Amino acid sequence: RLMPEVQECLLSISTQPDTQLVILSSLRCHELYDLMQGFHDVALSAENGLYLRWPGATSFETLHESSFLPWMEAAHDLMQSYAERTDGSIIEKGSSSIAWNFGKADPEFGLMQGKELQNHLSVLLQPFDVEVHRGSMRVSVRPEGLNSAHVVNRLISRHTTMRGDLHMMLCIVDDRSEAALIHEIDDRGRQSHSIGSVFTATV
Repeated sequence: RLMPEVQECLLSISTQPDTQLVILSSLRCHELYDLMQGFHDVALSAENGLYLRWPGATSFETLHESSFLPWMEAAHDLMQSYAERTDGSIIEKGSSSIAWNFGKADPEFGLMQGKELQNHLSVLLQPFDVEVHRGSMRVSVRPEGLNSAHVVNRLISRHTTMRGDLHMMLCIVDDRSEAALIHEIDDRGRQSHSIGSVFTATV
């Protein structure tokens, strides 16, 4: 569940006039839906951009084809070997992505294992069109092009078509693996005349 102060903050932002709040997450649809109950006018993106629930909608739509993932089993087997020798770590499997989460492992050992796993996955999965990301507490694999940046682009295009230019855009991320999103938004801010001020931050 969301902490009360976080829920209060998000509710305050989402109810501001002419303001659209977007939550981008690696959680699965039902997990994100349960977490954000009561926020009907908030756009929700689940599984790193695979699914999107538009503001006011009651269900998620699929944004990326994920029916054939021949690399998933190989990635899972390698992650399993790391999970077995790293106490506190777990494997998180989504519809089109998989991650090894070491957030509850020994910090120093978990980070060391995470770097090693990232290197091994990059070599193992080189024949496939996938991306290997290492964040602050997890190593994830997902199809190439499946990320939060394409969701944001879609939302910006929809907003400018239906409501006109954006006066300001604020993007806050909490993981280094979202560097592509920050880069994309910064580029859009510099190149697009449909967005006024752009602010990005990593916390």
